[in-house]
Amino acid sequence: PLLARLQQLCGGAPGAAAPPSSEVCACLDQLAAVARYTQPAVQEFAPLHPIGELLRAAWPSLCAVQARLPKDSRANEKMTRVLKFSIRTATTWAAPVAAELLPRVAAWFGEHPHSCYLYAVHNCVTVLSGTSPELDELLFGSYCALATAVARILAAPAGAVASGAPLEAHPDVLEDFFELSSLMLRRFPAGMLGSGEIWASLVSLASSCLMIQHREAWRACTNFVEVMLQSYMRRVDQEREAQAALAATVAAHGPLIARALVLGAAGVLPPSRVSRVATVLKTLLDAEPAQAQAWVAAACRELPAAVQEEAKGLLDALAQAATTGGDGRRAAEPIRRGIDNFSEVCRRLRIVAT
Repeated sequence: PLLARLQQLCGGAPGAAAPPSSEVCACLDQLAAVARYTQPAVQEFAPLHPIGELLRAAWPSLCAVQARLPKDSRANEKMTRVLKFSIRTATTWAAPVAAELLPRVAAWFGEHPHSCYLYAVHNCVTVLSGTSPELDELLFGSYCALATAVARILAAPAGAVASGAPLEAHPDVLEDFFELSSLMLRRFPAGMLGSGEIWASLVSLASSCLMIQHREAWRACTNFVEVMLQSYMRRVDQEREAQAALAATVAAHGPLIARALVLGAAGVLPPSRVSRVATVLKTLLDAEPAQAQAWVAAACRELPAAVQEEAKGLLDALAQAATTGGDGRRAAEPIRRGIDNFSEVCRRLRIVAT
């Protein structure tokens, strides 16, 4: 009955009046609840799964929702929740539908950049990567299409680069894109590092977003930077081409990352983020102990003479942490103390560099 009602609501001709969004959303909520809370006992090698079959039957109606309400962010978010819970419950039994929905969702995002489409692909990667080489290829191809669309959406119009307006205008897209990119780097490291312009554009975007004001977009960006640096530290497990790509990336963007973190702590970012800045600085230090200190020193030299004593304290803290080594909160404590003092003085003197 739910599917019949949804098809009735959204089955009109393309030029017909849009269906009532509230009724469509109510149907989608009920479908999502069925997919989420129905946990049937299914044998491991059974050919079918009830929720997989529900997804297969619902897919044409879900496409109709997008076709009839393409600009309705709430309806599209509800629709992708049906996809999310269906795939989580059905797992690999959802693979046949996923093979069809992946390119379709990427195309939808190119036309109407709802961030929920990014999360829909994120969920597919989480659940279905490794199912088959063919599906992995589709997952990676969908990511590349999404990355190309994100680059186009965030392209700054002439004269808008300095203000950062294009980035600040799409915080939800940034958040979900960085979360998806972190997952892709973990699951498909060789493909990501070998993706040429897509990888270069992604890392450049991350370097640009380390001083963004939106909290969750910034958090997702710092998570991606940490995943990238951690991948660099695990280079012994990687092929030579991947090692070279990561080494070139860290060498090119390490100074930009260090500068953004220092200026963020100096006042560009809210005080509540200084602790997180210390954690990312520690990861950068672990990745490149000598170079990271030089990059931070270069960033500190941009600041006025009034805070150079506190900047020296930060550099001393980095040197101490590099000598001590170790992982975790305790290992980062010298950096946290040094950057807290540095940030407090910079803010008191209203030193905000952009």
